[in-house]
Amino acid sequence: LPIALIASLAAHHEVRKAGEDLLKVRSQKVSFDDKPMVMVLFQLLLGDPDKGPPGTPLPAPPARRSAVDVPTRVLILQQLCRSVTAANTFPQALQAIFQGMYGTDSTVRLKQGAMQLTSWTLRNATDAVLKPIAGVVLSGLLKFIATDAAEMEGGQQA
Repeated sequence: LPIALIASLAAHHEVRKAGEDLLKVRSQKVSFDDKPMVMVLFQLLLGDPDKGPPGTPLPAPPARRSAVDVPTRVLILQQLCRSVTAANTFPQALQAIFQGMYGTDSTVRLKQGAMQLTSWTLRNATDAVLKPIAGVVLSGLLKFIATDAAEMEGGQQA
């Protein structure tokens, strides 16, 4: 599935067509609650972490993988919104939400995808997962609303 996702957004028409066809077939057959597949999608979405668990060496900077490009991240967010396992994967779901809303390269479509993942996570995560992150998500949403309202007011005055 990850290869089909990436290929479906390729610049070359034949590769994109093959990727779209493969994505249609694979997305019907794949289990979106398969933990290893969800973790691969989160790794593509977030890239390799800047820091790992204490005592765990990180790969050298050239060996680290960065997150995929914005259009691919938007597509991955859509796929993660089909997975209850993704909603219950902490801290990756929380990182994906905040990276999509506040990332340096965040776009309107990426913010929409992050909001969809937020909604999906809040509806489908277990209480054990929601309890520690609820305050963080709420403060992030309030900040997002305040920032969006300030941008709207600034745009109307110009």
